[in-house]
Formats: sequence, C-alpha cells, structure tokens
Amino acid sequence: MITKREDILQFTRRVVGNCFILNFEAELAGRLIVFSTLIFLDVSLLSKEDVIKYYELLKKNSKKIIFLVSSLNDESVVNLLSDVIIHKLVFPCNEKQAVSLFWNLVSDYKQNNVFESKSLDLNYDESLFDDFIGESKQIRFVKRKIVSCAQSNLPVLLSGETGTGKSTIAKIIHDLSGRNKAPYVHINISNVDDTFAETELFGSEKGAYTDAQKRDGKFKTADGGTLFIDEIGNASMSIQGKLLTILDTGNYYSVGSDVLKKTDVRLICATNADLKLKILKGEFRKDLLYRIAGDVIHLPSLKERKKDIGLIAKHIVKKFGKTISDITLRKLETYPWPGNIRQLQFCLERACKTQKSEIDIQDIEFDV
Repeated sequence: MITKREDILQFTRRVVGNCFILNFEAELAGRLIVFSTLIFLDVSLLSKEDVIKYYELLKKNSKKIIFLVSSLNDESVVNLLSDVIIHKLVFPCNEKQAVSLFWNLVSDYKQNNVFESKSLDLNYDESLFDDFIGESKQIRFVKRKIVSCAQSNLPVLLSGETGTGKSTIAKIIHDLSGRNKAPYVHINISNVDDTFAETELFGSEKGAYTDAQKRDGKFKTADGGTLFIDEIGNASMSIQGKLLTILDTGNYYSVGSDVLKKTDVRLICATNADLKLKILKGEFRKDLLYRIAGDVIHLPSLKERKKDIGLIAKHIVKKFGKTISDITLRKLETYPWPGNIRQLQFCLERACKTQKSEIDIQDIEFDV
C-alpha cells in the first residue's frame, strides 16, 4: 500500500515535471540555493523544533514556496507557520489547481528576478570565459547568471539578437555544470527541414520512411549531458509538442518505433525571436515556454555594451598576432553593429588579412 509520503512525492513530481529539482529532506540549514529550484515544501516533514530552528529562513523565502500541508498534519506545526505560509495546498488536492498555481508563480517570480540566490558559490575558472569577453555591467551580470544556471539542472532559455554569443554561453554553462564530462550536443532547428527534424532529435528505425535507416537522435547522443537547441522559436508545433512530452516525462519514441525510450538531458534553448509574441500569434506553445524557461539569460546587443567593443576587438586581432590602433577602436565603438559580435569578428578577421602588424582604420570594412 502506498504511503502518504509517497503520495505527496508522486503528486509533486507530476505537477512540476522534470524542470525543477525537488528536495524532500527535512534539513534546511545551508540550503538556501534550494529555493531557486524548489517551490513545494512538504510541511509534514517538519517537526516543531524544525519550524522554530528555521523560522527566519522559511519566512524570508515564503513567497517562493508552495507549502504542502497534509489534512492529517499536526495543527501546532501549521500554526507556528501561520504568518509564513502564503501559498498553502491541503493535500490531497486538485492537481490542475496545483499546476496552475505553480506555473503562475514561476512566471511571476522569474519576471521579478526573485529566483536569484545570494548564497551561490561564484568561484569559477575564468579561462572558461575566454571566448566571452566583456567587463561591462551587463556582461558581469550575465556571467553571474551563467555560473548560477550551471549549478542547477533547470532548462535554460537564452534570448538575444543574432550574433550576441548564445551558442558560446550554452557551451560555457555545460562546461561549468556537473554534466561537463558527458556529451554536449548542438542542433540549430532552423537548419533542419521540418520533415527530418523529428528524426534528428529523436532518432529513427530502419524502414520508418523511404530510405530511413536506424539512427540515434540528438536526445540519445546527449544522454547524461546537455542538448543545446538553437532557434527554438522556429520549431514546428509538432516538434514543440514532442519536446513538451520529453520535458515532462523524460520519455520519447524514435520515428517508426513503439518502444518507449528514456533520456536524461539538460536542455538549453536559444532564440532571437519574441516567443511571447509568437504565442499570441499561435506559433509557439505557452506551456512549452514555461518548461524551457526554467532559467532565463538575456544577452545584450553589442551596441548596448559599447564599453566591451575595444576588449573584444583586441582579443580577436591578438589571435592573429596583431594589434589595433586607438583611433580604430574609437571608430568601432561608434558603429551600431547590427550583426553584433559575429559581425565584429568577421570584420576584424578580414582586416587581419593585411600584412601590417597593426590594424588601422583604412583596414576596416563595416558593410560587405
């Protein structure tokens, strides 16, 4: 017979899917980071002593928690938390109600950066950021977000204009994470014909369609590691539905197979599109956006962080054994760079074809 504790565990897992780390331990000391990924707290695990000991911690984080209170709970424990509990569900309760409350809270708090944790360990190897140059306020914030994201297993959504470095960031998150010894797999969904996108992601069995061969998809290849899906906004509605299933259950079917497969993949997605606008147009699933946006990092455009242009430029030309004049750097800082870092990189790589040791203003071609 299933116990009450197992009922609560299974219920919570169904509500949050695979997007959030669940912690069912009573010990809360030193676990402030948990509250960046834990929304449900099973009060039945807390004794009076626990509540008294961790009262201030619970009070501080109560707006980020849905307290699960059993109908059989010790009333004295619940009373001790009366001025802390803001969102309370008495278990057993309506699952649809719990799902709705959960994702509404996630959406609201994400927008207000409530999921930032000040207790994160931000020590990291700076060499991992060698290809993501910048010292501006915006980039220092992005680097902190990257390190923060790397310490959890949440799906990550990277947003920003084309050429801002989203692919670079995805790889850094993987390298900083506990999955860095496992595969890192990258797919740009825009470069895959919709007919074959399902095969690319989930694999296929021989004979599934004309000329089909047995092959592994990206989810199989990335098992245990990280899968980076670029331009997620261009995924078809069919692919979006299958991604939603795999995020909720960890299960999928290869094309032409009725054998259920399981994968353990940390998903990172990137887009330069306005997904909320796509949702209004019926081109993107709202429920999928909630699932892939476990954590969100926005990459600023190059014109928003002009302070970094000189640093990036020096870094690029140094790879070619060259320097760049101060007047050229000042000129680069005045240009709007619609193609962002990628455009700047190609511009300077062309300039470095010169035989001169120092890049000067006449070597720069902004528009090609």
